[in-house]
Amino acid sequence: MLSIDHQIFYISTPLESLSELICDSSTCSSYFYELAQTCQNIQRFIVINAIVSVNDGIIKLIEVQKNLKYFEWKDNFEEVVDNFMDMDDPYYNEMLLTLVKKSDMIDHLILLFHYDGHKLFEILSKFSKLKTLTLNKYCLKDTIIPMYYDLETLKVDHITINAAVNLITNSGGKLKEVLFKYNGYYNNEYSVETYAKETLNLIHKTYKCCSLVEILSLIFPLTTDHFIEFENLLKNCHNLKKLTLIIDDINIDGNDYERSSENVKKLLQILVKSAPIGLKEIKIFNDFIPYLESLKILEKWRDQNIIICLGVLKDFHF
Repeated sequence: MLSIDHQIFYISTPLESLSELICDSSTCSSYFYELAQTCQNIQRFIVINAIVSVNDGIIKLIEVQKNLKYFEWKDNFEEVVDNFMDMDDPYYNEMLLTLVKKSDMIDHLILLFHYDGHKLFEILSKFSKLKTLTLNKYCLKDTIIPMYYDLETLKVDHITINAAVNLITNSGGKLKEVLFKYNGYYNNEYSVETYAKETLNLIHKTYKCCSLVEILSLIFPLTTDHFIEFENLLKNCHNLKKLTLIIDDINIDGNDYERSSENVKKLLQILVKSAPIGLKEIKIFNDFIPYLESLKILEKWRDQNIIICLGVLKDFHF
């Protein structure tokens, strides 16, 4: 149901068995009130949010659901709001406070907001049974890291390394997919020493707490200590199938092209030596241009149908 702006609503077919709904929040609220009368078994509910005011009908439809397993909210404003701070708190909060009442049944939660003036930070821990959690930078605070014992998929766009470590540590050990877009040392709060220490801890906690991981993104500089921990990760994460590495080493080794090129070669040598047999996709993003000559190291993988991509950091995405 997308962009319906008139109020005529009549459907002769009963919708008690409706299990999936994708809707646009600009649709007249009366439609959702009508649906709420009979559609109470929606399992997969996706809201594309196109307005900056509360749609009471959507709130009501969430409220009456008895078997809600998957909920996704994605802000998609046609025009960028000039001042998010002027937006009333009820913009997100009525939806969140209604949704939290369903937290004991929701397995998959995807929230992509354009504004951080909401109560999500206060209630995120209520969704303790999640198997999938996807958030963007407006949906997570480093100081509030919930514990999730059944989590299998974790995606966060723009996260500090310390917050990533805490999420992984509190994940319950069942994670199969861990995709983070890291803030990295570009955050002015990072010193070189802090960055090196936290990225080492990130690798260590990943293989200690996520040994079942199949899809993984990591950020770290190429130092001897990081090479050692990365090899430990490859040896412990036997199920790894897709690996994305963000090599963020300007402040560690300087802007020397030859040195960085040698480090990439060492990294590839470790992959050839220790990569689990199921690894089929490798993406490496570096501060410099891709090192095509380094791919010669991967000659032994010629007949194994492994996808290998080298790219620059500015092109990195999930």
